[in-house]
Amino acid sequence: MVGTDGSLTFKDLPTDTLIQTMKKSYCNYIFDLYGTLVDIRTDESAKALWEQLEVIVTGTLLEFARVKRKNLLIRDLDDLVQFRLERMMAVNPNRVNYYLRYMEIIEQYNKEQDRSTIEKTFMDLLHLCQTMSEEQQRYVREGFSSDEELSIYDLLFSENLSKKDIEAIKKMSVELVKKIKERIAEMDHWTDKQETRAAVEVVIREVLWSDIPDSMFDRLEAYQRAIYEHVYTHYRNLAA
Repeated sequence: MVGTDGSLTFKDLPTDTLIQTMKKSYCNYIFDLYGTLVDIRTDESAKALWEQLEVIVTGTLLEFARVKRKNLLIRDLDDLVQFRLERMMAVNPNRVNYYLRYMEIIEQYNKEQDRSTIEKTFMDLLHLCQTMSEEQQRYVREGFSSDEELSIYDLLFSENLSKKDIEAIKKMSVELVKKIKERIAEMDHWTDKQETRAAVEVVIREVLWSDIPDSMFDRLEAYQRAIYEHVYTHYRNLAA
């Protein structure tokens, strides 16, 4: 993507070019953070990657104090946060709380841009980046094999569920993703026709009727609608 001034934005640069650019612009202070997070080919499930980033980030405040063009740095960090927010919410819309937190930070920054506000904005954005990184690994902590399964689980989860029910909806989430994707893979442009859309709804309803815990049965139709809307939005172009 080309910026308003005709230049390429940082997240569109090849990783090698990006690293060299960050070295020249910001004295090598955080280029590894940009290079690893922005490269969509990075294995974000690798434990070593996040351990490395933790080391980099812990020293960032000291490095930030040495940077003269702090507003420019915040702009780039803001771009990074927006980029990651788009990726996260495209998979799981329940992550809207991260977007709301981002808007709070930017609103406060726009009100006043003195030195202390600029430094606080930088650290707030950086902390938001870290919490988003943790969120992107939550599916592993919850025992899932993908963010897709976690997204369905989040649509079903509520705080008042028992441990037994939580385990049940975890298994059901995995089964839903598996069967939905299998059914969609059998159809061409499944969202274009009423009968193919109905076929996906049937899959969702059958799994829910079979596996949903008794304590959640009275809300089965609401869960079915929520899951179908999610699938319709995020699986429209799923390749067969």
